[in-house]
Formats: sequence, structure tokens, C-alpha cells
Amino acid sequence: MLHIKIYGTGTAGFEMVKTKIREYLVAAQVDFELQEETNVNNFIKESVQSVPAVRINGEDLIEIDSNGGFNQTLRNAVQEIMRKVNYGNMTKIIVPTDFSEPSFNAYNYANGLAKDLGGVIVLTHVYFPSSADLNEFTIPNNDLENVHRKKLQELVKSVNQDWIGEIMHEPMVESDFRIGFPKTELTELSEQKNVMMVMGSTGEGDAFKKVFGSLSTDMIKSAKCPLFIIPPGATYQTPKSVVFASGSVKTDSNNIFDTAKMCSKFGADLKVLHVHTGENEYDEQAVHEMLKANFPVLNFDIRIIRAEKILDGLALCLKETDHDIVAFTKVHRNFLAELFHESISEHFALYSKKPLLIFPST
Repeated sequence: MLHIKIYGTGTAGFEMVKTKIREYLVAAQVDFELQEETNVNNFIKESVQSVPAVRINGEDLIEIDSNGGFNQTLRNAVQEIMRKVNYGNMTKIIVPTDFSEPSFNAYNYANGLAKDLGGVIVLTHVYFPSSADLNEFTIPNNDLENVHRKKLQELVKSVNQDWIGEIMHEPMVESDFRIGFPKTELTELSEQKNVMMVMGSTGEGDAFKKVFGSLSTDMIKSAKCPLFIIPPGATYQTPKSVVFASGSVKTDSNNIFDTAKMCSKFGADLKVLHVHTGENEYDEQAVHEMLKANFPVLNFDIRIIRAEKILDGLALCLKETDHDIVAFTKVHRNFLAELFHESISEHFALYSKKPLLIFPST
């Protein structure tokens, strides 16, 4: 159990500290004990020089600055508490960054996502050791590593300060600096509990990579967690409609459930779409019963259309349907086979302008 002791004299600041700490720990479903200390004599005995202040597990003491730095030190205190419990059951949104425009765009999207889902952002940079030219000079590997490490630290520091005008409104941001192959490191991260990943597409490479980018393509294949792919120019607004492109109930039921759960948090509609190409019939009734039983207030619709090719049907439906996110399970071999075929790049561009949510097979 986490033990939190809050020192103060019942001021508005003291009450704010207590409220915000409790809010975060409850939201993260952390088992904790919160104790209030208002006796000034005990402040002196326990070496507390200014209040409000917070002590974590009887050891770490964090004093809240009440002279102009209240918001920042309160945020620091809450973030330090949450680190002790690895943010509990809060969703960790991993955002790989190479400090490029697509990765910044992905961060901005993840920031909005974290607000709506109550998540924490983990800005992740994977450094692959190599020499590089910097201002026409080749610098050693260890120096270049330090450059990248410092760049990540400065980025996280800057985005953690963006919220200062508001009380604990912006999502918390952590950094994760790793050394190795990006695909390997990110795949390992994707195996953790309560994580999702948000990546930007780069617009480089062959027909498919022109839509997604090289690393994005790799992670579509290997990620073990839900993966958002954010195209250039896509900005975050709380989704109003999510389309789940479903191949079969057997492979998709868990992911449709998770998408419905997400839609409930967004207050969004869910539209389950199945493109029937003449193979096995789709069990529409089973999906309807599952959604109705678990999400009685969710506005959802199940649509089955017939087409010779999955992408033809999907593109037509998406063209006619308002949507903010397209979701699917990557286990669909026919769907993925078509995605990775060069000839469909123009076809796919019809809906690459909207974020994709790709679930691993379950």
C-alpha cells in the first residue's frame, strides 16, 4: 500500500493538494492511505520547513511552493507519487519520437487522447549508435548519444511545463530513452500492461511507406498493443464516430469490446463494418448482443456490405460515412495483404487522412 502524508494548516492550497493527489490515485485504482498532519509542532519534529508538503512512504518529502510556483510543484509532487506506483492502471500512451514533424504531430494527437482517456504519455526515443555529421563535424558515438538524450529530456521538460496556466489539466509526460534497434525496443515496450502506442507516418519510401513510413510499417506488423497511426496534418478532436472494420466475430470480439469501451469514454458512436466477399457469413447478431449487454447507452450500428475486395468495400463505406478513427485487427490476412500491395496506395489514401487504430490479434 502507498502511504501519503500531507502537511498543512487547512488552507485552500492544502485542500487542493489533498484533492488532486486523491483524484489521481483513485483514477489509477491504486491502494493508498492518505494522512493529514496539521499540527505545527509536528512539522518541526519532522523537518518540514514549509507547507503544504507531501511525504511519500515515510521518506521522500516534497514541499509545495506557495509563492508563484504552486501549480508546477503540485504537478511535480503528484507525478512523483504516480511514478512510485508506475501510474497504477492508467493507460500509458507510448509516443516514439525522432524529433521530426510527424512525431511531434503524433505527440499532439496523443496529448488529446490522454486527456480524454485519463492516460499518461511516455515520450520514447530509441537511439541507434552511429556516427553522424553535426554542423559538418563527425562526433563520436557517446557524444551523439548524449545529444539525443539531452534533446529528449528538454522536450519532456518543455511539454510538462505547457500546462502551467491551468491546474493539473494537461496529461503528465514521462521520458524513456533507449539504445538499440527501434523496432525491437518498441515491440518490447508494446508488450507491457495497459499500454497503447501513437506513431506519426513519415510520408517516405515505397507505395505503402508513402502512406505510413518505414518504422510505422514495421510496428503495424509487430506491435503487441493497440497502435494509432497518425497521418500528416491530422489534429486531435474528441472522436464522435469510430469505424471498426471487422473480418470475423471470432477474431474481433475482444477488440470490438475495447473499441466500444473507448467510444464510451469519448461519447462517440461505434460503427461496425463488415465487408462480405462471398466467404463465411458474419454473425451480426452476436456482435449486437455483446454490445447491447455491455454498453447499453452506446450508440452503435452494424453494417454489412458486399464487395469483391475488402478495400473496395471499405473505401466506399468510409467515403459515405462520417468517422474520426478507423479501427481493425491486424490478424485479417486478406485485409493486410491488400494493404501491403503497391497498387492500392491511391485507394488507401481515401482514408489515410484519418487516424488508424490497429489492434493486435488476441
